[in-house]
Amino acid sequence: MKNNGSLLGVLVIFLGLCLGSISMKASPGIGENKFKFKIFQNGKEVVVKNHAIELEPTTFQLKFLFDNPMGILVHASFKDQTYKDIVAGKPLSQIPTMETGMAEELYNPSESIIIEESAPSYWFFDNTEEHRFDDCILKEDIWECTRTVDNFNYVFKDKLVNVSKAKVPLYLILVSSDFDEQTDKQTEYQREYIVIKWKK
Repeated sequence: MKNNGSLLGVLVIFLGLCLGSISMKASPGIGENKFKFKIFQNGKEVVVKNHAIELEPTTFQLKFLFDNPMGILVHASFKDQTYKDIVAGKPLSQIPTMETGMAEELYNPSESIIIEESAPSYWFFDNTEEHRFDDCILKEDIWECTRTVDNFNYVFKDKLVNVSKAKVPLYLILVSSDFDEQTDKQTEYQREYIVIKWKK
């Protein structure tokens, strides 16, 4: 009887572990990544393949999925040098154009993305009142933050250019990192890179 009871106990523990594992796999969590992202146009997701995507030269959305409040460096340029450095795996400390993120307005009022080779933008989500996205919604413990891009923002020229004017590929880099002011070191957690080509 003792052996049966002991066996039953082991079975209960085993089943509990299996159910817990299934529950974790079913969770839509981010996993080891700091963020996930998707690109939408005309209400439909456009799948990125081999770090490249083709879009109509019109409004599109970048949707980010976060487990927790965080920020992302977003480098967008029609020049490819920084993109090549990122693809080559250079550390951020060796890429001057990725050192400091530029500030933007909250809530993306111009529906734009900054185009600038010398530095990235800093898109963050702290809470529903402090973020640089159109909006951020909590779904099943995951924050979905959407950024609409209808214009290219040449911030140093104080000029917005509509996406419809796009002719050459856009090189887009997304990096999750953290800067320690005490040690003056930047720790990188995740990098993604995409070439956006435009349909004719």
